[in-house]
Amino acid sequence: MNRREADLARELQAVRRENRWLRAEVSRLRNQVSKLKALLEEARRAAKRPAAPFSKGTPKPHPRKPGRKPGKAYGSQSCRPVPRRIDEVVEAPLPECCPHCAGEL
Repeated sequence: MNRREADLARELQAVRRENRWLRAEVSRLRNQVSKLKALLEEARRAAKRPAAPFSKGTPKPHPRKPGRKPGKAYGSQSCRPVPRRIDEVVEAPLPECCPHCAGEL
């Protein structure tokens, strides 16, 4: 073999190695694309589901009863403070008799 044939043989081996690597890479990428397509299809189907029972996830093992809980966690009870200054006084006459039983007041 002369020098040119040896160079061509080395180049042919390098091209064949690259070809094997590229075929393996194409195979790996095709597998990845098929997995991603499956995930995308699953996400699209999940978006079309009704929201109600599916959206909450797994139930809690020991849920608490609904509503406010007694004790300190309830918070301090308060009422509206008396105003510092009274703006106006409104006189309201009492009815002459009880509106329910018509008896005297």
